[in-house]
Amino acid sequence: MISFTIAEWKKMKKTSMFFIGLLFLFISTFVALFNYYYYHNNIILGSEGRVLWGQLTLYNSSLLFPPLLSIFIGMSFLPEFERKTLNMLRANRISMYKLVAGKIIALIGIVLPLQILYLVVYSSIN
Repeated sequence: MISFTIAEWKKMKKTSMFFIGLLFLFISTFVALFNYYYYHNNIILGSEGRVLWGQLTLYNSSLLFPPLLSIFIGMSFLPEFERKTLNMLRANRISMYKLVAGKIIALIGIVLPLQILYLVVYSSIN
């Protein structure tokens, strides 16, 4: 399993995935801040931090995180289908479970730093 994860980590386009993740982070921040400042007059005093945190969390985790994961998974699996290496791996009796698990573990290595960055950026709100 570790050899599959290392192989998938070497094959992934890590910089492009990281910049796509940053783009999604900036988009969610921009939309949430726009909504926050647009309705700023209707917010009860003293609850601004929680409202802003709720807006940012809503747009990042609920609306934009599932498409981000699907883009990452697509970028991870697309080379296997383009180069037709999936058929070769099946012919060589490589476990598909280990292949998919290796890809998912390698993707966690990219998603986790983005989530830590999200936490660092948004923990400074309060």
